[in-house]
Amino acid sequence: MARILRKEECMLQLLQVVREIPEIRQEKVKRLKDRVGQGRYTVDADALAERMLEEALSEALHKSRKPRH
Repeated sequence: MARILRKEECMLQLLQVVREIPEIRQEKVKRLKDRVGQGRYTVDADALAERMLEEALSEALHKSRKPRH
């Protein structure tokens, strides 16, 4: 029983830490806004395309592994 209580306490502490993490990283957003405003923001089209393909393939694989009813 004590082991279950320790796990529950750990989970509650972890949940509290997660709740304290801001959803939007304000500092990063400000840096990006500044770069865009100054015309210094560039996108690596190859890296973007690669990431998009990786995510699409990952999603397709995940969907294909789901059991069909």
